[in-house]
Amino acid sequence: MTTRPTIIPWLEVNVASEQALDNARAGLEHWQRVCDYAIITTRPGNQANVYRAPQLDLPDIKILPGLKGSEMFGTSPSELDDWRIWHEFSIHAADCLQLTGADVFVWEFEGAVRAYSEGLATVNIDAMATAAACTLPACTHVLYPTILAATHEPTRHRQVVMTDALARAMGPGAILTDWLYNRPAAIGYRDSDRVRAWLDAIQAGYGQQPRWHMVYTWSSDDPEHKYWLYGDDAPYEKDWLRALDLIAEEDPGSTAVVYPHIHDWANAAQVMADVLAGAS
Repeated sequence: MTTRPTIIPWLEVNVASEQALDNARAGLEHWQRVCDYAIITTRPGNQANVYRAPQLDLPDIKILPGLKGSEMFGTSPSELDDWRIWHEFSIHAADCLQLTGADVFVWEFEGAVRAYSEGLATVNIDAMATAAACTLPACTHVLYPTILAATHEPTRHRQVVMTDALARAMGPGAILTDWLYNRPAAIGYRDSDRVRAWLDAIQAGYGQQPRWHMVYTWSSDDPEHKYWLYGDDAPYEKDWLRALDLIAEEDPGSTAVVYPHIHDWANAAQVMADVLAGAS
């Protein structure tokens, strides 16, 4: 029997309201039954309000912090090559690590890199990589996103350039996230092997490390955000388990980051914890 990957749930808490923090705890209380770590990311400058909150202080699960890059670097025009902003971002990142006691930091850079990837903004890649490498705190850095199987040239070429530069700036031990499992259709992409090859080549340039895989499905009444492997009538835990089994088959002993929608965080945690605890 193939062992399922190590699971790390991820929640964004960008507003440190009591409601948001209570929601975070409601899910963490279930996730801690089957997970050792959870990713909680927030906005730069908000980290003390989030990571010092008593709702996140649970005995059996450790918090891995991270920041939303678009809040500092903008989207369009992009300021990813601005040394001063990297210095400020790094101060916030170091603060996140100190507040949580973690040695892993997650970059939520989806919005920050989008304008460059889509050709809507110019970035001096060399200046960006130098600024990041010279200012980032020493830890294990996790980059999200990297290269999407769903995109096409020339967007994907720019994603490769951006991912390569940021991965090298992060240094040895950096971890790339793999979006190939984010939606059911992604599992069958014809060019998924080529995307994997690009990520492998990038990682080989700074020291090969295990890759974390994203499982980005959730239960939702919004048709735009409803992705299933088994159809609308199937329980969504079956959808998640199928994705986890596929990851186990292709990359045994790996790590899967599961990202339920914020409004389904607590419910998904309870359902998946019950299923995974019963399967262990």
